[in-house]
Order: sequence, then structure tokens, then C-alpha cells
Amino acid sequence: MARDGVHDARLVRLTLQPLGIDDTASFVSSMLTEQNVSAEFAAFLHARTEGVPLALEESVRLLHDRGDVIRRGDGWARRRLTDIEVPPTTRDAVLERFGRLGPDTRTVLYAMAVLGGPADHATVRAVAGLPEERAADRMADALACGLLREHGRGQWSFRHSLVCRAVYEAAPAQERRLMHLRAGRVLEGAPLTPVAQLARHFRLAGDVQASIRFTEQAAGLAAQTGDVATSSLLLHALVTTTAVPVETLVRLVMKIQFQSLPGSDPYSEIIASLRSALRTPSLTPEQEGLIRFQTGRVLMVSGSLDAGRLELSKAVPALAPDSLEAARTRILLGIPLGNAQPASEHLRWLSGAFTVAPSLARHERLRLTLGRASALLLLGEDAGWAQARRIPDDPADAQEAAIAAIGHVNVGESAM
Repeated sequence: MARDGVHDARLVRLTLQPLGIDDTASFVSSMLTEQNVSAEFAAFLHARTEGVPLALEESVRLLHDRGDVIRRGDGWARRRLTDIEVPPTTRDAVLERFGRLGPDTRTVLYAMAVLGGPADHATVRAVAGLPEERAADRMADALACGLLREHGRGQWSFRHSLVCRAVYEAAPAQERRLMHLRAGRVLEGAPLTPVAQLARHFRLAGDVQASIRFTEQAAGLAAQTGDVATSSLLLHALVTTTAVPVETLVRLVMKIQFQSLPGSDPYSEIIASLRSALRTPSLTPEQEGLIRFQTGRVLMVSGSLDAGRLELSKAVPALAPDSLEAARTRILLGIPLGNAQPASEHLRWLSGAFTVAPSLARHERLRLTLGRASALLLLGEDAGWAQARRIPDDPADAQEAAIAAIGHVNVGESAM
């Protein structure tokens, strides 16, 4: 601007705020031929880019180039995807600055990347494994490098989650595993045990028993608060990345609510893990039966009905006759879905579905009752209505109430 013949050369600095979820959806839509994006996809991108427009743009381009975004109906959604890669331009810029730092300073930043969230000096030093006299100066260097920000009094974190991810991926694999193990041991002593973080750290450190223990605790807490999605994601991550014992694998897969998992195919990785377990040397017949039962169940839930029935029929001879798994197998084989079988074949499986141990929990007995009722009603059998009348009007607890609600829905559909 000119004033009295003199040019005003003052500069104005504008601070742009990150986009919210709605604006993220609009921004991404503008990149994808103005088609809508699903709310889940927008929330997923916002959580991982923190709404920074440049990070959003580069991430969407990368997802599109890799085929990780798909058309669904009248809009766009993501494939089964739990994370996104760091865009190359972001990664290169971070690592160029990171590479100018000394070895100990890089170790401090690796430790912060392993921790993932805000952390104080003592925690970072313990995870980095540096002696106190070296850690203090290197922490100062790390704070001065421009990759970190203060996050509350005495705590620091990376400026952006993609920066954290770039540094994490640059860490040598063996050093990363060791830092996860240190992080788990440090956080075990916290006043309020962060079980979800402990599950992640011990899983990535390769400590199978600790990762199973804390994953089950974290999944149980999430389920108790009604967060079934988080519960299932925790269990899914464990059984698809860790070689857990056969009985544990079967137990954990049973707890996963597949309909709550993101993406269009939450089943394939679970099925691959179960099939891998079948190749375990020296399996006992009972272990093989348990794995085949679980494989068949998941295949049927995924829609592969005939493949599922085949696995279930192979499981029957190896399962203890009075076990829960044997009863559930017979009910699944009694459901008249997939390629047509004579009704008498389905009824034969259903006739012995309740030969179960007296010690079976009440809610499991109710689940079997509802499964048998649904199968009989699908077959047009009046006995199905008698089974349906056993659904309690006054469930004993929240777990039983949830099972009863599903039963009422199934009976209502059968009635219509």
C-alpha cells in the first residue's frame, strides 16, 4: 500500500488453525471429484493428520495412489485400514532435520516416538536408556530442534502425529523393541495403570504373556464402558500380530465383535491367524478341533457359509462332547444357510446341542438357547417358539440383557 508516495512494506503474519472434522470432510471431498466422504473416513483422517491441510492433502493423495480409498454408494470410504503412511514429503523434511542431530539426541527422540504421547523427562530418559548426565543435555537439544512442543507443565510431545510417526519408523527395529519393553516396565509402576498403553508396548516388545494380560484387561475395561469398537480393535491387533497359544487364540477371537471393526473386511487377518495356528507342530486333536471350530465360526460370520460348515464338521470329532464349543458347533451346523441341505440333517445337529457341562455359565446357556431357537425357527419348527419363550423378561445383568436383546431381534425377524 502507498501512503504519501511511500510504500508500506510491513508484513502481516497469519496463523491458520487446523480444520475440524466437518471441514476435513469438505476438504477431502474437494480432492475426490466433489463426492461425499464417509463420516468414519473423515474422522479417521482428522485423527491422524490433526486437521493440518498440507498433511491432509498429502495423505489423501498417498491413500488414493495406493488404492486405499474406494467408491462406496454415492461417496468415498477407506478400505480396511487402521493407520496411514507418512507422506514422502513430510517424512523427508522431518528426517533431513533429524539427521543433523547427534546420536544421543536421536535416541531421545526415538524414545519419545515410542511413547507416542506427552511424556516427562524422567520417563523419556528411562525409555531411552541414557545415564542422567548424558540425558539432561540431550533432552535440551531435542527440545531445541523444532520437532517438539510443550504439552502441559513439564511434559513434551511431537508437534504433529505424522512427525512422531516418521521418527518412529526411522528407529532401528531392535532398538525400538527394547524401548517398548522399557516403556512397558516404566508405565507398570504408574499410579493409575494405563493398561491400553501397556498392552501396546508389550505387544510391540514381543513379550507375549504380558501383552495378552494387559490386552485382555484393556479390552475388558473398554467393553464395560460400552466401547465395543476399542475392545475389538485391541484384541484384533493382538491375535493378528502375535503368535499366542492356541487356547488363548480361541478365547480371544471369541470376544471380538466383528461388526464393530472398521473397514469392509475385518475377517481375513483373523482367518489367516487361525489357519497359521493349524500348522503349529504337535497340535493335540483337541487343540486342532478348537481352532477349526473358531475358523468355521468366523468364516460363517464373514459370509463364507459353506467353507465355514466344512471346518465345523471337521472340528466335531475332536471337541469334548459336553463343551461349549461342541454345542455352538452343532447349532451353527443346524442353521439352514448356504447350499441346501435336507432339513433332517440340520435337525440332527440341533437335537444334541444342549449336552453341555453343568458348570457352563448362565449367559452362555442363554446364548445357546437363542441360537437353537433361531435355527429351529428358520427351519419352520414349532419347537423354535418354545425355545424363544425361554428368553428372560428380567435379565440378571447387563451381559445377559445384551444377549436377550439380540434374541428378541432374531425372533422378531423370524416372526415377520
